[in-house]
Amino acid sequence: MADPQSQVKLVAQQVGFENVNTFIRVFKSFEGISPGVYKETLLKKELDADPR
Repeated sequence: MADPQSQVKLVAQQVGFENVNTFIRVFKSFEGISPGVYKETLLKKELDADPR
């Protein structure tokens, strides 16, 4: 994931948003955090759950 912004843009397009900024604003209004923070939170939870 070299460019996180392009990944957010891809997700935005996949769910029907033409404008990534609109997607981010709507996502944040529903989740209370930006897509980037949401992803970081999920990754941290996955790492914390991995008992390596």
